[in-house]
Amino acid sequence: GGAIALFASLTHHLTLGGAIVLSSYLPLRDSFPHSLTESGRATPIFMAHGDRDTLVSYRWGVATARGLQSHGLFVDFNTVRGVGHSTSREELEVLRGFLERRLAAAAAPRRAEHRLGGE
Repeated sequence: GGAIALFASLTHHLTLGGAIVLSSYLPLRDSFPHSLTESGRATPIFMAHGDRDTLVSYRWGVATARGLQSHGLFVDFNTVRGVGHSTSREELEVLRGFLERRLAAAAAPRRAEHRLGGE
């Protein structure tokens, strides 16, 4: 699921509020960055990967994050120590912070427009 979500967010024609990629990697990397859209470039990406993952190599997640960052994309990569191909409370707390920051950033222009309209 994470691989599909990542590729779709990078190639979509609309800028998304963010992409959440857990224990995953970038598929079809040979078509990247040619398939990257401007909207995809502007989409912030949250990645978390357990360093004990035996299903999807932790190294693949790290390589994906570094590759995306080398193309100027914002990637918030988080290593989850001692975790395999699953989730943990620590991972969910870090994800929560990412979501809160993204929601606050999205709401800020709307609050400013509302104040201007009400004056």
